Order: sequence, then C-alpha cells, then structure tokens
Amino acid sequence: MITKVKYLSTIAVAAIALFTTSCSKDDDPIIEENENEVITTVKLHFKEQGTTNELVYSWKDADGPGGNAPVIDQIALQPGQTYNVSLSFLDEVNGEDITEEVSEESVDHRIYYVPSGSSNIQITGLDKDDKNVTLGLNSVWTTTSASTGTVRIVLRHYAEGGKLEADLIGDPKSSTDVDIQFSSKVE
Repeated sequence: MITKVKYLSTIAVAAIALFTTSCSKDDDPIIEENENEVITTVKLHFKEQGTTNELVYSWKDADGPGGNAPVIDQIALQPGQTYNVSLSFLDEVNGEDITEEVSEESVDHRIYYVPSGSSNIQITGLDKDDKNVTLGLNSVWTTTSASTGTVRIVLRHYAEGGKLEADLIGDPKSSTDVDIQFSSKVE
C-alpha cells in the first residue's frame, strides 16, 4: 500500500511539473511594440495645379544614422504657383515602403512642416487621420515671390496613440521617426 501511495505521489509530482513547464512564459502571447520606423529615403512628389508638371525631390540617407551624410535635393518651385504634394517614406535597406504603414497607422503618426519665413512657401490642406487629426501625407504648397529658405519636415510617432491636433512638434508623448531640412528656392 505504501508503494502504491508513493507511486501515485510520484505521478502527481511529475504531472504538476509537466503542467507548470508547459505553461511557461514562452507560451505567453508576444506583444509587438509599435516602434519607430527605419527611414532611409523621403520623397516629395509635387504636381503643379492646372498643369501636367510634376517634380520629385528627395532626401536619402542610404547607410542610416551615423554614417555618411544624407544626400538632399534642393526644392525649386515657381513663384505664384500652387502644388499638390504627397510624401513617401522608404526603407530601402529592407526594401519597404513605410508610407503604407504610416497611412495604415495614421492615428499613430503626424507629419509637421516648418517652412522658414524667408522661403515664401505656405503649406496648407494637410490630410487628416480617421480621428480628424492632421496626418500630413498630402498637402498643398503655395509660393509667392522669388526667395530662398528652408522647409523642415518631421515625422512624429505616437506609440501609445493619443495624438491631438494641438500637439506641438516636440510633444513628449511622441518620438521622431525622421527630422529633415530641405533648402528651398522660389524662382
């Protein structure tokens, strides 16, 4: 009888050990973090309103942060014109178009445009996300008279969501995916 109890106890201990190891943390669902994007190329696609004229300007950092300096086109626009502009983000190292991800996760992203006062470029008409907060993949650029200046473009990532229209460019609840500055001229 003692041997039978000992045998059953051994089986019970083995069953408990098997149960606890099969329910280890390895079987817990993996929660993916909504991390910042890897962006090596940013392209601005300009379509001059009322014409078929199209222009593309890009920023390329092929080796990523910390390596060689990025190659940046100068934005050259005509005075007194209006352009429909779309933005694309690429990770050319991994062959990915990040624009689609930014669009799909629109409530977690926002693009800020900061033209210098001397640029004579006004940027309006930024598209919105599903919650009617600025996204900025599409915009309208209007030029006035001849000038030179800069246009800063910043893609911010709101990993925890909660993006509001009043958020400033450096809001602590977001982080920077890319922060670039193009030189510009209107001539």
